[in-house]
Amino acid sequence: MLTEFLTDTKVAAWLWLTLSCSTLFAVRLILARRVSRPDDYSGTRAFTPVEFAEMTIARYRLSTCVAVGGRQNKFDPKTDTVHLTHDVANRRDSRAYATVSHELGHAIRFHDRRLLTVLYAKLGLWAPAAALTVAALSLAARVFDVEALVYLSKWTGTAALQAAASSVTLGISTTAATTLFAIVASDEWRTSFPLALTLMEQAGVFSEDDIVICRSSLKAAATTYLLPFSILPAFVIALWPL
Repeated sequence: MLTEFLTDTKVAAWLWLTLSCSTLFAVRLILARRVSRPDDYSGTRAFTPVEFAEMTIARYRLSTCVAVGGRQNKFDPKTDTVHLTHDVANRRDSRAYATVSHELGHAIRFHDRRLLTVLYAKLGLWAPAAALTVAALSLAARVFDVEALVYLSKWTGTAALQAAASSVTLGISTTAATTLFAIVASDEWRTSFPLALTLMEQAGVFSEDDIVICRSSLKAAATTYLLPFSILPAFVIALWPL
């Protein structure tokens, strides 16, 4: 009975999607806690992560500024500013320096006008997220028959629901999401390896243990950008007819 139930490609796609999304959120939560956990070498550096950022910016002769505050660690290409949370700015442990190095890597690549970085800066994360959302809605319309969603027709119209459930909509949105996430994941990975590690090695003040911890932290963070690709097979499965 269960075997027959799982042979339905739409049901299989929906189950895969649910599992992938759950895994994505769980892994991001675990990695967030891992990255925020202080290491055994915290408090032994002669300079703060902010000072490390300013030293690196001066060494590369960038016009980038460093701002402390806010809820995210990020590089904003519009203002040419590296934003650091108070936690990262004041923590003198390897993972904090790795975070700073990663954001500085974005700044360096942006100033070098690297194609992937420029595209990432123009698109942001909202573009691939929007494409993935459209693909998810289209998949939902295919998993659940359009008739089951007909009560929404007074807002969207039946024709709109049928269009959302079409293979064309699903195919285009899936392709767009895959392409956009590929740009994001590639730039994030290239920024971490080898650039962020190179910045720390060039500083000449971090030990072998520091570099090992930073490599592990950067790899964990970069991997989270590859996880959306585990969701996309669900949309491909849903493209096939029953």
